[in-house]
This record gives sequence, structure tokens and C-alpha cells, in this order.
Amino acid sequence: MDASADRSHHSPVRVLAHINKLDDCFGDFLVRVSCGCGAVREITPEALARMVGWSMTLGELAHRMRCSQCEQEDG
Repeated sequence: MDASADRSHHSPVRVLAHINKLDDCFGDFLVRVSCGCGAVREITPEALARMVGWSMTLGELAHRMRCSQCEQEDG
């Protein structure tokens, strides 16, 4: 098996430490959520804000997330 087959199909991640809320940087970023089961999903801040509001912090949001694959909750 070649080295490229071992790599994830997701794009490289750059952590934006200055982002704390969904409305930071005008919501111009993607939220990547990963679970211990290996499931990964990228979600736009706009889609999340429709459910929880723009002022939600990423820390508060993390406690509300549940994996769509294994149903594991973070909180």
C-alpha cells in the first residue's frame, strides 16, 4: 500500500486559536468536528448558527455535539 492511501481524505487543518464564537471573523471559516470513532465532519458556522445562534462559543457548542455515526455525546 502506498503512503497516499494512509492519509486522510480531509484537507490539512489550520487551528485558528483567535476564534472563540461562531460570529468571529464574520463566520468565514469551517468548523471541523471529529469523534473518537473516526467520524469527521466539516460544518459552516452559518449552519450551526441557525440552530444555536451566532453568539454561541465553540466551547459551549462542543458540549452539545453528538456523533452521527456512533451517537457518542461530548458533554
